[in-house]
Amino acid sequence: MKELFDSAAWPKKDAVKIVKGNGKAEIAVFEDPNCGYCKQLDMETLSRLDNITIYIYLWPFLADSSVEIAGSILCSQNPGKAFMEWMVEDKLPTAKPKQEAAAILNRNIELAEKLELGGTPSIFLANGKGPLGMMDAESLAAEIESN
Repeated sequence: MKELFDSAAWPKKDAVKIVKGNGKAEIAVFEDPNCGYCKQLDMETLSRLDNITIYIYLWPFLADSSVEIAGSILCSQNPGKAFMEWMVEDKLPTAKPKQEAAAILNRNIELAEKLELGGTPSIFLANGKGPLGMMDAESLAAEIESN
């Protein structure tokens, strides 16, 4: 896999930021709110990692409802909590999407196209390695540790 973009290039203002533990390690993940593999990644992999900051780039492309859910997550009082509640607990966010959310989602869509991503989830390590797809917590932790 070639290196596409590293943490210095991540547009962090457009991401849902989730900090676990000391947040020392960083990864970026492109996810669609209706992606079954993304939900599995969040439930079985990302929830088991510690001392990491996860930048979630919402890339709503699977269904029309993906745009609505992603916008609602971005406009929530706590986007990270709203994201995890939706992805792990199927608790639909209730915030009304605003125009700012549409602009963020458009930038995320453009970024995914620029990176030529083929689907979700797409994981990037801080050194730019990626995109990596669905993997278990131990494998992802090993990738993070080795880079």
